[in-house]
Amino acid sequence: MKNEKLLEVRKYIKSRKPEFIRQDAHKKPRLSRSSWRKPKGLHSKIREQRKGRRRLPEQGYRSPIEVRGMHNSGVFPIVVNSFTDIVNLSKQFPDKNSVGVIVGSVGKKKKVELIEKILSMKLKILNVKNPEKFVEGIKSQFAARVKEKKEKSAEKEKKKKDKEDKKKDTIEEKVSDEEKKDAEKKEMDKVVSQKD
Repeated sequence: MKNEKLLEVRKYIKSRKPEFIRQDAHKKPRLSRSSWRKPKGLHSKIREQRKGRRRLPEQGYRSPIEVRGMHNSGVFPIVVNSFTDIVNLSKQFPDKNSVGVIVGSVGKKKKVELIEKILSMKLKILNVKNPEKFVEGIKSQFAARVKEKKEKSAEKEKKKKDKEDKKKDTIEEKVSDEEKKDAEKKEMDKVVSQKD
């Protein structure tokens, strides 16, 4: 109940929070809007916090301490990188007051394994909407990829075999052509020797 009120307070504070943009980012394309830096210019109106200028980040825009880092659903997300993190998640929070968030840098194969482990332990994942469907989709992708690889390798082998057959045929043709030439030459020699 208390957290719900604090979450509403946080929502209100964040709705009033301005977007902190770096000074002169709208003038110079090389400056990023998102990477805020404190204005340090001698004549900077933003540094002096003059009326009508951009606001500086202040403590007043912060969330209440009790709900700082809490998800909107009222639980604390715990970052999951590996299986040990999952075990720690289940040990630390047996009352299910926190959920796992799988890091984006984890590959698909490992992500599937982590999700299966989390589902088997009956824990929740925040950043995967429908875990069962997600796992099925990835597994079908893997199967399709394996099938495609097999087809490609079979096609490659077939091309290689065709190439070898062509090579053999050309060699045989050359040999037969040479034999024909030899036979013709012998006949010509016979004819020439008979004339003499």
